[in-house]
Amino acid sequence: MYENFVRIEKKHYDAAAALLAEAFMDNPLFCYLFPDEKTREKVLPLIFRSTVEVFSTAGDAYATSESMEGIFFARRTGEKGPGIFTFLRIAVKSLKLIGRVPLIKTIRRGKRIARSTSEMYRYISSFKDYLWLDMIAVGKKYRGQKFMSRMMRQILAGADNNHIPCVLETESPVNVEIYRHFGFKLGKEIAAVDGGLTYYVMVYETK
Repeated sequence: MYENFVRIEKKHYDAAAALLAEAFMDNPLFCYLFPDEKTREKVLPLIFRSTVEVFSTAGDAYATSESMEGIFFARRTGEKGPGIFTFLRIAVKSLKLIGRVPLIKTIRRGKRIARSTSEMYRYISSFKDYLWLDMIAVGKKYRGQKFMSRMMRQILAGADNNHIPCVLETESPVNVEIYRHFGFKLGKEIAAVDGGLTYYVMVYETK
């Protein structure tokens, strides 16, 4: 379905993680979990290195080209996800985070948003068959060059061809307007932390 893109492989992991860390540095979720900017600068590359490995193992990670101008993770419900051994390997690697973050405070923040996160996934799972856009990002130096549009066209064409909705989630009000530009509508808004963090679930209905 994504023949015009490059499947992300092991050789791309570091570059993809760096792109995502840069793109999500000011994301409300990560700002809530890691309020200190210097901590985010250290932790996000490790988190996204693991994230990229998980999704590439599942075969869901793609880049616009070998130059990694933009990347996305998209998967249809029912497709095989990462195996248990992948998650175990990622869990071990994630131990590197210990000592770089205030662990107890981060765990407490995570617990505060757990119920809202569960509510979000319950809503998403109400769509029996859908294309889930886990993540999409364009490197800062490539923004304004239509890479986002190029990726979105392919992703939404896949949804149209299979007659299924495309669903995504963002914590950024700015992104809500960007996704509306591509035909998404706000399906559900969930306050994860009063005055501090909100989940916006966006839905693209097929033509």
